Amino acid sequence: MKSLLGNLIIVSPASATIRKFRYTPKAIVTIGVACLMCFGVVVALCAVPKLVTDLEQESLETENQQLKVTNRNQQLKVETIDSELSNLEAQSERIKELIDTE
Repeated sequence: MKSLLGNLIIVSPASATIRKFRYTPKAIVTIGVACLMCFGVVVALCAVPKLVTDLEQESLETENQQLKVTNRNQQLKVETIDSELSNLEAQSERIKELIDTE
């Protein structure tokens, strides 16, 4: 028979089933090794150098700001053209009305 380090018995008040977990030294070692491996993977992933350096990050932020300014300027141009177009359409309508009345 296997030597046991301990038992964990779980009794649910909602059901009549009883769950019993037996802990052997081999199971404890296996869980410990798995935890250490997971910790090692996390440490290895955190130790990977940054994909973007600080200088590249700064240049990307500058470029992003310039693109936002360019985009805003384009929006203002579109709004100006739209207002000019509506003025021209209004003048066209007035000219048509003058032609029709004569």
